[in-house]
Formats: sequence, C-alpha cells, structure tokens
Amino acid sequence: MVIDIASPDIANLWNSMRSPNWVVLLASADGTILHTAGNHNDAPKELRLPLQCGRRLAETEIGTNAPAVALSELEVSVIQGAEHFLEELSHFSCAAAPVFGLDGSLTGVLDVTGFNSNLDPRALQRVSMAARSIENRLFEVSTIGVLFGMHEDPRLIGTPFQGLLLVRDDGRMVAANRVAKQMFNLDQNIIRDGQTVHFDQLFEQDLFATALDAGRGVPFAVRTGFGTRLYIVSLRHSPGPAGSKLPVVKPGNHSTRNDAPIDALLEQAELVLRRGIPVLLRGETGTGKEWVARRLHERIRPGKPFIAINCSAIAESLAEAELFGYEEGAYTGSRKGGAAGKIEKAQGGTLFLDEIGDMPLALQSRLLRTLQERTNTRIGGHHELKLDLIVLSATHRDLKRMAQDGAFREDLYFRLNGFSVPLPALRNRNDIAELIDRLLAEFSADGPIQLPDHIRSLMQVYDWPGNIRELRHVLEVACALAGPGRVIQLDSLPEELVENNKMDVIMLEKTTLMSAAESLEGLKESWVSRALYAHNGNISAAAKSLGVSRTTLYKYLRR
Repeated sequence: MVIDIASPDIANLWNSMRSPNWVVLLASADGTILHTAGNHNDAPKELRLPLQCGRRLAETEIGTNAPAVALSELEVSVIQGAEHFLEELSHFSCAAAPVFGLDGSLTGVLDVTGFNSNLDPRALQRVSMAARSIENRLFEVSTIGVLFGMHEDPRLIGTPFQGLLLVRDDGRMVAANRVAKQMFNLDQNIIRDGQTVHFDQLFEQDLFATALDAGRGVPFAVRTGFGTRLYIVSLRHSPGPAGSKLPVVKPGNHSTRNDAPIDALLEQAELVLRRGIPVLLRGETGTGKEWVARRLHERIRPGKPFIAINCSAIAESLAEAELFGYEEGAYTGSRKGGAAGKIEKAQGGTLFLDEIGDMPLALQSRLLRTLQERTNTRIGGHHELKLDLIVLSATHRDLKRMAQDGAFREDLYFRLNGFSVPLPALRNRNDIAELIDRLLAEFSADGPIQLPDHIRSLMQVYDWPGNIRELRHVLEVACALAGPGRVIQLDSLPEELVENNKMDVIMLEKTTLMSAAESLEGLKESWVSRALYAHNGNISAAAKSLGVSRTTLYKYLRR
C-alpha cells in the first residue's frame, strides 16, 4: 500500500532529477529497497546493481550511506563520494529523508542516488518535501474519522507544508503529522492515548462541531491554545457511525448502496475473524483487497499493529529473516541484538499476507507451522513467542488450482482459507457511477470538477483491467489536468481507454441528449446502420462519415 501511496511523489521526484545517472528509491524501515524509479535501462551498471529491489541498505551490510543514516538518526541525510564507508560506493552521491506513519513510527525512507554526478543543492529539499507529501497521503487515505488541514497561511493548505489532524467522530485525537505536532507542541506518545486528548483542547474555545460544519471545504480562522491564529478546513469527513456497513471503495469514505452481497460477506468475515479463523480475500489486482483488510482490522483491533507483507516483493534470500526475525549471530552481518520479524511485530494486531500465492514454497511449510501452533521462533533462537493476532491473506491467483498442481502447499491453502471473501472486478460491479462521483469529490479540493456526460458514459462501459486502482489513477490525473475551467477533457484520459472504446467515444460525442432509456449499444448500432445505408454499404465512406478509421469500423462490425 505504501508503494501505491508514494508513487506520485516518487514520479515527481524522479522527473525533477531526470538523468540516467540518478535513481529514486523507497526502502522499508529496515532498509530493504521496496521500489525504484528511473531509466534503469540507460543507467550505468554500477548504479543499477546495488539499487535493485530486495537489496538491504543497512549500515551493517554496506556501510555508511544516506538511507541507512536517515533511518538510524530519523533525520534527513546527505552522503557523498568518499563519505561512504565502502570504497566501491565512493562514486555515489545520495540524499535521503525518513517517512513516518500515522502513529509517528518509522515507515521507511525515500532516497535519490546518483553515480558520478554532483548532488543538486536542492536535492535534499526535494527529497524532504516528497517524504512529507507521502506522510500526508497516508493521512488522506486513512478511513478513520475526520481529517483536518491547517496552516497560518490558507494558501498552503493542501501542500506538504500543511498541518494535518486525524480525529474520531467524538473529537478524540488519532494522529497528527509533523507540522501539526510543531503547531500545537504535541507529543506523539500522548496522541497514541486517544482517550485523553480532545480536538477542543488544542484551541481557545470548543469548536469541533463548528469545524465539522462550517469548515467543510472552506478554511476559516481559529486561535490555538497558545494564541496563534490558524486557518483550518475539514478535508475529509467521517464514514458514519461505527455500526455502519463496511464500504468497499478504495479509499473512499462512504458505504456502497448497490453491493449488499459484498457488505454481507464482510460482516461475516468480521464475525469469523473475531473467533480467530483466518480470512482469504480473493480478487483481481486493484480490487481493494488491502483496503478491505485494513477496514476489517480497524473494526476488530483498532489501535493495534497492522502489519502488511507483500509476499511477491520480498527477496527470497531475505524472506525468512523478514518474516520470522533473527537472533544476534544467526548469520554473517546480522544486527547486534537481533531483530524482530514482521510476524512478531504483528503481535496483538493483524497480520496481512498480501499476494500469498507468490510466497516461495520453501517458506510455506514454516509459515504453516507458525499459524498452526500460533508461535514464532526467530532464526537462530529457541524461545517460542505465543502469538495473539488475526490473520488475513489476499491473492489474485487461483490458490486451489495451484495447490492441485503442486505450486502451493495444499495444507497451507486450507489453513488460510478459513473463510473466503471474493471481491468483484470493477467491470462486474453496479456502483461504478457512485465510485466515480466519490473519487471526483475527493479530488475537488480546488473546486468542483465537471465530468461531461459522454466521458462519464465512456468510463462506465470501459473494462477497467486495473479495477478501482486504475479508475482512481485515471480520475486523479484527469482532475489535475482539468485546468481553470475544472472540466475534464477527453484528451486527459489515457490512450488505451480512448482507443479501446473509439466507437463509443465517437457516438457519445455526437449525442449529448441521449435519454436514459436508450442504451449506448443501441445508439452505436443506429449510427452505424445509418452510415452504411447512406453510403450503400461502402465501408470506407461510412467510416469517414462516422469519423473513425476503416479498421475501427471493421472491428465493430465483427463483434
């Protein structure tokens, strides 16, 4: 999930550094590279090899480097040339900034690294701003309570410089970003105790109810308890009472009205999880499996650890240590004092095994033993930790078929598949129009976005192979390109969406007053039939009159 959230900022950072000698990377809290951006094909071999996904950048393994220092000191860091410990890294320059999660704990590190290239003086500032932007996005996609944005200058609300407060429906504090902590002199340890800190305690007067209503989309001035004037705005509102049904929008804030069967499945999943039975989420990539997992976690064990493991992203050589942890001296280069694994970190909360179908077979037997016995033993250790956690897993693969073919352990499949929740592909859902409206509302911070009817209809008939994730990205880009008029244009949509539905585009653009009862398919048939009749069956002439190529018309006629 963090990779998806960070992707826009990583892309912007890469564009600002664009050069075959530079790479942008995102690493986990233990220094494992999760994602890289850059023109790797043109990059020098010396730059590509050390910065591959799965490599660890810990000081204990490759000596001093900017990401490792940033993770250790929790501050931005620059390491250039000979400042690196290893001589073979003396041609590298890197700048890194830590990324913190909602609870203030270290989530990872963002870094730019170059080979035989001078570090741009602004690189550190860019990396720092990108890291803060990622942190802000973590707040924005959270489905807990109400999100408030604030700053002394209202023009800076919506930028990485804004303060963010996440507040429950009753006004209790959940989290604050770094800027907000500075504004209110907050200690994150206090915020973790949501029972004692209330939103109104931060200001001169009680204004939580006022902020919910009057602050909806429009910044207004308030005074903090220190007398400082701030402008505050409600950026996102609560999904509703705790007893409401779970939505399946990623990452929207309202429950669906047309997917009652899915809501019923999620309610059943909650009951099953409360009894300690594992739940398997099945669905195509982009259908919101991790989002559903987080929602179930928040319903069952709020405030407890949620540890997500992308089984397809962990390097096989590091996977065992990553999952189960290790004791000091377990292997060469192991950290002094050892390290807890992801399973141990999930103690008391939720373990989410994403893309479980991609887990190496060698690890599956040990994972099965851990889940069966509810204990975890670190590599090189003898102490068994009794586990108290709920287990969710997700896959886009057919695990049953894989188990039959010997590609996945059958006993592990039955262990994980205590209760199965199939998440439908977007093309099979009947609430696409609602999803579009919710996402448009989410991206309308700069003013209402207008979506012309012919583009809306085009989106509703598209297959969306990337599902909700693809829809979200398409709308986010289209809104960013909407311009001063705040109207989404056809040319701001991706080429594949337009080209795959070229006939739909032409027909929809030709008719703006199509009645609700008249189907798009019927409209297309009518236009094509008229064009062929008017030109005596001449394909070339009919295609020209319709404004499409002969190939496009032939493809339509062959359906």
